[in-house]
Amino acid sequence: MNLYTSLTLRYLKQNKRRTLVTIIGIILATALICGIGNICTSFMDYQMRDEIQSSWKFLCYIH
Repeated sequence: MNLYTSLTLRYLKQNKRRTLVTIIGIILATALICGIGNICTSFMDYQMRDEIQSSWKFLCYIH
């Protein structure tokens, strides 16, 4: 296991630019996925609130 660690660290030190670009790519991809999830959730919430607001006129209360 120590061999893998030393090889990995040596590879990362040799290819600093590629490592940095990879890390930035992972961060941006994660942010994009979270953003799309938040947009979908917000749109579903908006649709439910809009439907409730537009259909409240048709409610009938019977006493």
